[in-house]
Amino acid sequence: MIVMSDLRRSRRPEDSPEADVPSFGAIRGTRTHDHVRSRSGTNFYIISLTGLRIIDSKITCAVDNPIIWTNEVPRKVTGFAWRACMDRIFSAVALSLRGVSIPTSCNFCSNGLDSTDHILIGCSFATEVLQWTLKWCNIPWQTFDSVKDLVGFAANWGRCPKKRRILIAIVYDYLWFVWKARSDMVFNKRHTTPTNTADHIIIEVYNWVNFRGNFGRFIWSDSLCCPFKTM
Repeated sequence: MIVMSDLRRSRRPEDSPEADVPSFGAIRGTRTHDHVRSRSGTNFYIISLTGLRIIDSKITCAVDNPIIWTNEVPRKVTGFAWRACMDRIFSAVALSLRGVSIPTSCNFCSNGLDSTDHILIGCSFATEVLQWTLKWCNIPWQTFDSVKDLVGFAANWGRCPKKRRILIAIVYDYLWFVWKARSDMVFNKRHTTPTNTADHIIIEVYNWVNFRGNFGRFIWSDSLCCPFKTM
């Protein structure tokens, strides 16, 4: 859920290319959380999934980002995956390019730079978490060169839209938990294992799919074997 100030334009020329952009105040969805609400006396609006899709459809500049917004995944997790695809997370390399003097070696393996793609894809810690995650999904192991490659793989995987949405949720949560593990190590000196991280992904995705999605009820014992077993 994103809170935005009043973005409605007072007037637009009829020939303006932006004239077909709907007012955010007019956005309505089929669910209670898919509409825009105004707080009395202020010009603040809550932009939900419907609003995000409209914004994405009106972007005029070319943005090479395979992110898909779904109801199952919390906005903060999808937003993080979006920033990771754009290489806009605060890795040590990104901070050093902005003038912050800090070590840029990977905190997990010390064998590479603390960059977005290395932290989330190339590091041995991330690789092992991804191996366990794909094994849980019964998807053969394959390597990915970047976060964008992994997210694009999930966005185009398989022929069943519902299974694809679940895999998208799994991939986004994988990125989220690997980043959390890295942040815990850097800031809180707390270390975890790849298997423990994979377990957290399994638990959280089960809760998302079961209580946030529209897939019906999932059985925990079946989901432990494979997230697609009951579909």
